[in-house]
Amino acid sequence: MDLCGLSDCTGCFACMNVCPKGAITSTIDKYGKTIPCIDNQKCISCGQCRKVCPVLNPLQLNKAKSSFAVWSRDEKDVRLSSSGGAASVFSKCVIKNSGVVYGCTSCEGTAKHIAVDTLEDIDRLRGSKYVQSDIGMVYRDVQAKLNDGKTVLFTGTPCQIAGLKGYLGKEYVKLITIDLICHGTPPISYLEEHIKSKVKNEHFDFFSFRGEYDWILTVSKKDKIIYKYKRDFDEYFLSFLDALTYRDNCYSCRYARPERVSDITVGDFWGIDRTTLKTPYKGRISVVLPNTDKGKAFFDRCKEGFIYEERSFDEAANPTQGNLLHPSTPHQDRKIFLENYLKDGFDKAVMKTGIGRVLIVNRFKRVKNMIKMQIKHFLA
Repeated sequence: MDLCGLSDCTGCFACMNVCPKGAITSTIDKYGKTIPCIDNQKCISCGQCRKVCPVLNPLQLNKAKSSFAVWSRDEKDVRLSSSGGAASVFSKCVIKNSGVVYGCTSCEGTAKHIAVDTLEDIDRLRGSKYVQSDIGMVYRDVQAKLNDGKTVLFTGTPCQIAGLKGYLGKEYVKLITIDLICHGTPPISYLEEHIKSKVKNEHFDFFSFRGEYDWILTVSKKDKIIYKYKRDFDEYFLSFLDALTYRDNCYSCRYARPERVSDITVGDFWGIDRTTLKTPYKGRISVVLPNTDKGKAFFDRCKEGFIYEERSFDEAANPTQGNLLHPSTPHQDRKIFLENYLKDGFDKAVMKTGIGRVLIVNRFKRVKNMIKMQIKHFLA
């Protein structure tokens, strides 16, 4: 049984979830990204994998019905979240009504999708991961919860939302989907390799790029920070921001456009004109785009948890919000990175590109400034 081409595959793994014989598993290709692998000895050629593949069966997309600037009324949400805490408010709304929330967490040294059903566990889903999470067999679990009559909130990248919808094959009244404004997803193997090179053989169980330590790659072990580096000095973080390391399909993403795949789209509200806010605010702000009637109704049910203002879609889709309009453009040295990754691994491959040269300059300036500060302190 043939699936979509590997360069088009998003790694959503709807195919693996639907296979009745367990003939499809996740494997890693030579460039480190996860792809489906079919065991022809187990495959019965039922065609279910092709039916659920969102690449082979494009889904209906919807343009935002409205656009909001929001931030949580709970200071903790804003402090610990990547932007205005929108996802946390939505999650609380579902859990308080006995529902289940699915989202990405970093644990056991990797990123994966999990289910939470208590307010305390919402903290496990906070913060940007900037990596493709392991979806595992979560779609099956979502379907089981829906069939039991549970309200389910599923948050993920647009391609993961597409994978879930392809797997389910029909609309569920009690399913709410939220997609993130996504730049692109590097393979998890890149991040795992990078962190292990920095912490050596020390075990780690949590990482984050945004939130309480904003724009800093923070790696922890049992709440103790063991690696902490700002974005301009870290190989993984800077290569992510400069679009060097995403999956091939990310650079031609069919979901990075005004028409969206989910009920609601959320992200940072970059470029908002704060001078026109009715409620003056200097903190982090989320953009929330209800794309369906269900999404708008859900926003209305949860909006008491926000301070919110309706804004124009054109403001939300301003040039600094490029991935609301188009996919990321690959870094000019992507080919150099891939060639060197095969020979030298992740960190060395990054250092062979223009990003590596930027890192060297940034680190030199940092050391120079530290020496100046020490001399100034000594002479004081």
